[in-house]
Amino acid sequence: MDTLNVNYALGLRLALICTTTLFGLSTQTHAQQPAPISKVLDTYCITCHDADTHKGKLDLTAFPLNDISHHPEIWESVARRLSTRQMPPAGKDRPTDADYDSTVSHLAADLDHAAAQHPN
Repeated sequence: MDTLNVNYALGLRLALICTTTLFGLSTQTHAQQPAPISKVLDTYCITCHDADTHKGKLDLTAFPLNDISHHPEIWESVARRLSTRQMPPAGKDRPTDADYDSTVSHLAADLDHAAAQHPN
């Protein structure tokens, strides 16, 4: 697949994630204030995806949130797994729906911004 088709496919996936997330956020009550993205990741992701444990061969601490543009494929995968509720796995503590939706929305917005800054 050429670069244009890959970028188009990634854009479509992100659009779907954003649409799903925005719909979820529009039904959110004011009593459910979502946690910041870093708090959600620190609470639910980093315990398994750090330098020591790196389950799934993923160390999220190696890919700082303030540098999403250098590893968009990693953060896109995180957003996809969170949006489909694949992570954290069943049986583990999980974020609230508001926290899931807010985290995915912020990741998608950051990825969109990074793609606009570095389109190729």
